[in-house]
Formats: sequence, C-alpha cells, structure tokens
Amino acid sequence: MSQINSLSVIVRFHDRKRLWQLDHALFSLAHQTYPDIQIVLVAQNANVEDMQNIAGAFLKNFPTLSGDTEAAAAKSSRIAHFKKIGSHLLASIVIPEGQDGRSALLNEGIALAEGRFIAFLDYDDIVYGYAYAFLVRVALEASKPAALIAGGCRKCYCRPDTWIGFPFLVAQSKKAFLAEGSIKSRNDLIKTNFLPFHSFIIDRNIVTPDHLFFVEGLSALEDYDLLIRLIARYEVNLDNINIPIAEYRIRTDGSNTVEESFQTKSSDAKSILWSRSRFFIQYRRIQLGLGILLAPNSPTVSEGGVELIADGPGILMRSWYKVQPAVWMFLIRLNNLLHSYPSIRKLARSVFVAALFSFNLARECGCLTLKVLGRIKRRDHTKEARTADGSR
Repeated sequence: MSQINSLSVIVRFHDRKRLWQLDHALFSLAHQTYPDIQIVLVAQNANVEDMQNIAGAFLKNFPTLSGDTEAAAAKSSRIAHFKKIGSHLLASIVIPEGQDGRSALLNEGIALAEGRFIAFLDYDDIVYGYAYAFLVRVALEASKPAALIAGGCRKCYCRPDTWIGFPFLVAQSKKAFLAEGSIKSRNDLIKTNFLPFHSFIIDRNIVTPDHLFFVEGLSALEDYDLLIRLIARYEVNLDNINIPIAEYRIRTDGSNTVEESFQTKSSDAKSILWSRSRFFIQYRRIQLGLGILLAPNSPTVSEGGVELIADGPGILMRSWYKVQPAVWMFLIRLNNLLHSYPSIRKLARSVFVAALFSFNLARECGCLTLKVLGRIKRRDHTKEARTADGSR
C-alpha cells in the first residue's frame, strides 16, 4: 500500500448475527477498481471466535491474500483483539455494556487508518465498484482542493428473508436520495443531510486530526455532526451528488437505525433516539454559527440530552431550540466573517457575554420579583381571610 494517494475504508460492524451482511459489504470492497485501498474493519466486542469468523469472511472475498496474523495494537487500550491480513486491519473494540459504540468504533478506525483519504462503510451497506476510483479522481483533478468529495447514493429498501436456512435480502425498490438534476450547496447541507456517510471521502492532507472525529455517545446522526463541522471550516465538493456510487440499505423489518421505522413496536424507542440526536444537531448548528460564543471543546451527550458547556449557552440553546435554518446559515456566515477579523471577533465576544450576563441578571431579577409578589399576594389573602373570620 503506497502512502501517496491511498484510501482507507473504515468498516463498522457490531452485530455478530449479521455476518452474512458484512460479507456483502466486503464483496463490494473486493471489487473496487481503485487499487490502493486499505480496509480497517472495527468490530464491537468481538471475541476470539468472532474475529476468526470475520477473518474467514474477509479471506473469502480476498482469496489472494495470505492468512490472518495476530498483531499487537498499542495505539489504544480499547482494542481487545487485532489482526492483519496483508495491509488490511481487523480490530475488536471494547465497548462497555449498555453504551452505544457507533462513534467509538469509527474513532478507533480513524486512529488505525494509514491512507491519505478516509472513507466509511457500515456492514449492512455497499459501495459500487467504481466508487472510490471515481471520488479519488475527482479529488486529484479538481481545480480547488476540497476536504470532502461526495458522490450520490440510492436508498435500497430490502426485505430480509431466508432460503434453505441461508439469510439474504430481497431488494424491493430503489430510489435516489435526491431528485435527478438536483443542485445542492453547502448551505443546503446545513439545512438537512442528503449525504450518507459511505457516499463521500475525506482528504486528510486538508482536514486536521482535531476536526476528524465522531462525538461518542450519539446513537444517530453522528455522521451528520461530522459533516456540518467540516463544511463550516473547509471547502467541500458536491458537484457529483447526482452520480450514484453507493446504496444505503433500509431493511423493511425496522431492524436498522434509520428514522423511517417500519415496526410500530420500535417506533417509540427510535423516536426518543432520533429526538435526542436532532436536539444535539440543533446545538451543533448554533455552536458553529456562534463559534465566538462557546468554548472550543466538543460537547458530549448525556442521558438528558446535551451536556452544555456553560449555563449561558445552555439558556441560549433552550431559547433557540427551534431556530430556523436561515438563521443557522446567517450565523455560520457571520462566524466565518468574524474569523477573518480577530479584533471584531473579540469585540463581538465581549458584547455577547455582556448581553448574556444582562439577560441572566434580568431573568433572575424577574424570578425574584415574581416570588416576592407571590408572597405579598398570599400574605394579603391570609389577612383578608382572618379579617373575614373576625367579623363573623
């Protein structure tokens, strides 16, 4: 594997019962026309037997490679088992019971990846054979370098079935994420996500490591959080989003984490999951749009929603929970402008902090006034009641 324009594909796998679907994803990777690909397969809590089964599926799709070898993985304490198959890597990531490991798997995969370009793939989706050759060529031939280069994607609605004991998927219908001929800009991407995370590649020669991460704890929309963080800071290439390079497979039994739910019994749990994630995305949009106002640290997700960095931004978040997309875009443009003029940025920060302090002070004074008025009213009511009793 050469290091110049190599591509690392991080494959996320967390359900040992669906090894047959992982086989489909590996098959799609084995038939890529781009020659310089490294696969980094990260599995959640895979034991020794699971790793052997995964390696077997890998070797079935890449028969020209030699057998797997155990290797030491000193990069992370969360890696329990680690194998190498040629230049490809297989790692079992330890995720505590009850925690969602979606983002943790991807972060460990990023740390292990060696390629200039990074791509992502879930075990139950596929990419077409020309996908990475096409995206890398676009990246290398573009007149303006871009941090993210995207292609199009199709939704494939599949019905899980079995035949003489072997599980498989029956494709019932396919449709594009976007209408044919759609023209989208980065501002459209701020409004809504139309890029599944296996429909783009990221150039690590442009994106710095402190911006290339997934927020651990998000159970949905972790890919969209990465997208809006990148488009707020870097150039992106969306010129080819009408050329399908991948399939996003939606199982009609409702068993995958998509907002479209096909089973009533799972709708409540999914509704809560997506509501929490959408709340976080709302917060992220405001954080990026008002980057001058909040601390630079990445927020984390708690059971109650979002652990906000300070009470002031917390008030702002709760007040602007339903802020309109046009306002988000205005705030991001404002933030980009202020980044260009540090003195104005510093002044704006001071003005906002003063305004926020005044708002908090006014709120506390208002609450105190209401309490005092309430006590006076109750006292007057008590006096009136006693006076009425005495007159009797």
